[in-house]
Formats: sequence, C-alpha cells, structure tokens
Amino acid sequence: MASTSSLATTWTRHPALYIDDGNIVLLAETTLFKVHRSFLTRGSAVFHDMFAMPAPPGSAQDGDSDEQPVVLHQVRAQDFERLLRILYPPEIGRTALRTADEWASVYELARRFQFESLTEVALETLAKMPLPPVERIRISRTYEILPDWIHVGAIQLVIRFEPLSIDEVNTLGTDIAVCLFHAREHYRAKEYAPCVHTCSVCDCDDVRMFCESCQEYTELPSSSSSANGQLGHAIEALEGAGFPPSSAT
Repeated sequence: MASTSSLATTWTRHPALYIDDGNIVLLAETTLFKVHRSFLTRGSAVFHDMFAMPAPPGSAQDGDSDEQPVVLHQVRAQDFERLLRILYPPEIGRTALRTADEWASVYELARRFQFESLTEVALETLAKMPLPPVERIRISRTYEILPDWIHVGAIQLVIRFEPLSIDEVNTLGTDIAVCLFHAREHYRAKEYAPCVHTCSVCDCDDVRMFCESCQEYTELPSSSSSANGQLGHAIEALEGAGFPPSSAT
C-alpha cells in the first residue's frame, strides 16, 4: 500500500481556496484545501465535533499539513469548493454560485455536515429560482430535495400549451413521458380550459393554477379524471421508491 507521503505527491492545492493563513488542510478527491478552522466549526456540528477530537499520543493532528490532511471521504472536490465559495464570498453579500445544480450540491453537502443555516439558505435560494418544469423535476430527483417540485412540475407539463420536447422526453425517460402524454390528451379531451399562454406558473394550490400572463386561474383535473390518473402514474414513477412523498398530493 502506498504511504501517505507518496500519495501526497499526487494531490494538488486548490488555486484559490488553499489560503496561506488558513490553519486546517482538507482533502476532497485529489484536491487540497486550506481554510480557517473557525469558518467550518462555527456553522457545522459535524466539523465542530471532528476537530475537537485529539490526536493519539505521539501522532500528528490530521489537517496540520499537506501530508496529513483531513480526508473528506465521498465528497467531490467541486462540491466542497462550492460550499467554501459561500463561506468565502468574493464580496460581502454576494456569491459566485449561479445555477440550480450548484446550489443543490451546496444543500446536499450542507445537510451532510449539518450546516443548519446554510442548508436553509440553499433551499430558499433554490425555491426562488424560475426554472422550467423538467429542470425542477430533474433537480428534485437528483438531489432528493423539494419533493413538491415533482408534483407541480408534472402538472405544469400537462396543462401547458407546448408539447414535450425531445430533450424533455430524454430527461424524463420514455415511460414517464408516455404517462404525461396520455395525461395531456385526457386533459384536453375532457374540455378543460388550459391556458394558451406560454408563461411560467407562479401559483398552484392543487386545484387551480394561476397564469401570470392572463391573470386567470386554470382548473386542474379532478381526482376521478383519467388525466389525473395518468398524472398520478407519472408522479409515482418520478418520485420513485424511497423518495419522500410530495406534500401537495
């Protein structure tokens, strides 16, 4: 087995987040980060307890050097970098993170390391993002967060005017797309009045959906309708086994 010192030669320091006056070295995949211990311990119960453990007698403390870093098992360097970007913003009150995937990975890691306030910030930021329905569904399934996004996203795909695109079908999968196709057909065949605008939906109460463009509500299929049955099949398939049920159902 290779020694720690020999493995250290394959590790590289992060170009921006290996801070000269930092006092703890951490390793994610093959990337070394050097940051301030207090930045991690003040918000994370996991890091607080981890760093409180003394080294065995006669042994060096993990995190004191590049040769003996704190190893973050099963943590991608990219995800840890994103979390640190929140703790070390480029400017006060601003963040370098822009996309839903970036914030979702921050949420996932913040939850794992029990950064309570950061977990809440990530969720609030994601909830405010104006994402297309399929993107909401993908994010919710990938990171197992905001399960209501699956329910509302599926409804949006059923009642909107435009058909599903090839890219959307590829993202959702054929079986789920077929259920949504059937739900859309039943929804229109029963002479529901879907909004003809291509606007985004800003409100849904599981009975009606509000259109920002026409400032009107659209009635959703009743629980006994064929459309809702097909929609239910699609939502069940999207949620999958073990995924938290949507509170909107």
